[in-house]
Amino acid sequence: MGITPKALFDYATEFAANAEREGKSRIYPTFREVAKRFKVTHDDIEAACDDWDKSNGYMQPAVGVRSGAGVAAYKHRGDCLVEAYS
Repeated sequence: MGITPKALFDYATEFAANAEREGKSRIYPTFREVAKRFKVTHDDIEAACDDWDKSNGYMQPAVGVRSGAGVAAYKHRGDCLVEAYS
């Protein structure tokens, strides 16, 4: 695997903290952004999320969005988000 769960968690939580400080509407990194940053595949990202020790915080792929009563899945895997927080 090209990325450790800890490295992914640290990156995703720092990305979220920076996005919140800057007032951005999307606070979690996409699979595409993570893949580019770490030079890994989308499968590597999912594996790191699966291997994450849940006792250290939450980290899972977000594969869609919910707005009010509506739900939508991301069309492209690269648009999925790495949702992570302590």
